[in-house]
Amino acid sequence: MYETFEKEDVKAIEIERNDLNEYIWKYSNPYIYEIIKDKIEKHDNIQLLSNYLEKSEEETIDLIKSFIKYTKEGKIIVNQNNIFCKLKDGLYNEGSNNKEKIPEELKDIAKILGFDIRQYLVHESMGRICEQSYSYKEICLKIDELMIKKYRDSSNFSDKNFKKAANSLLEEYFDVIGEEKAKEYFPETYSQKDGITLNVIYDKQQRKNMTEFGKLYGSEAISKLLNNPKLMKYIIDEKFSDFDDSNKQFVIGEGTKSIKVSCNPDLVSDENTFNFYKSAFNDILSYSDDFDFENPVNIRTGISGEAYIYELLSNSGKYKSVKWLMLDETGKGQPFEYKGKTYNIVQDYSHYDILVETYDNQKLYIEVKSTKREFGNKVPFFISKKQIEMMETTKSPDKYILAVVFDVMYNPKHFFMVLSDS
Repeated sequence: MYETFEKEDVKAIEIERNDLNEYIWKYSNPYIYEIIKDKIEKHDNIQLLSNYLEKSEEETIDLIKSFIKYTKEGKIIVNQNNIFCKLKDGLYNEGSNNKEKIPEELKDIAKILGFDIRQYLVHESMGRICEQSYSYKEICLKIDELMIKKYRDSSNFSDKNFKKAANSLLEEYFDVIGEEKAKEYFPETYSQKDGITLNVIYDKQQRKNMTEFGKLYGSEAISKLLNNPKLMKYIIDEKFSDFDDSNKQFVIGEGTKSIKVSCNPDLVSDENTFNFYKSAFNDILSYSDDFDFENPVNIRTGISGEAYIYELLSNSGKYKSVKWLMLDETGKGQPFEYKGKTYNIVQDYSHYDILVETYDNQKLYIEVKSTKREFGNKVPFFISKKQIEMMETTKSPDKYILAVVFDVMYNPKHFFMVLSDS
């Protein structure tokens, strides 16, 4: 070990143990330990020491583990931030026993709240070398304390770090452990979760939208949303649809500002199909599915639906032109494959996906909504405010059309609905 840390070859000479050289034996090992300790303490973290020793971090930690069998003195203990500390610096073993671990997501949340628990936990590879331990329940209660302390000060409501921590805990971790455990391990935060959701996770405009939503649909509807926070995240920025059974139309908005969504005859002619849509939209508040629009899988689903509708319309021969806004004709876009064909795609932020021009110069603005689920599953499709505004500005004979595609990856089935404000 001395050779390793001094990075030099040492010629060993055996010294006979006797009364004349007693003190050589007594002081030699502590002397060597001190040299090695000094080498370790000259490096702040495990990466720097690994670079010096020209070994991997795992090999370096193994050397440290061997060394602390002889002495634990000095700044030679690695914490979970890979930084060297003294054992007396308030280090803890992780968990109350060998089996219990503190989830990484909780460590992340604690750090965002200003308590970096990894700073105080011994690196898991070093074993349980501390006299004291930090249990899972203790870190939960610490996070609970920090959350409520910040929540009591309304100036923290707009703090991005607090928003991030609240979102990770309430909308993600509570989802993982379930309501009962959330109530047990985070009692104060759980009791205030509705208020934290409305005041911290969502901004002022979103809270205003939520108030308007409550006026339209009642407090019971808000309660349902609060029980589905991931759905709520997207819903409160949208306007929603009621059904008008008398003329088979969706009605978006209210009063003179309402927008009618007229169903394609192919859709309305099948009573079961129409009832499916009616039920799907009416039941939207009961969904617990994750609507992560930034997820790569969901992005691929959306682009695949656009490719399907684009090919369908282009190959029909019914139109003068069909333009897919994301399709880069120059070939410089990002390659995207769907059903054996490669498209060059560039991101487009228009409020429709495909522009069709008929032979009588009518323009059809088509917004595509897609899902990998087969027809028969209830799947809500969201219409943004900007898309609603475009419906209002699209005047006859032009049309704004919603194309809905089910089972987009395998056996696509589609419907068209004409969206208009009259």
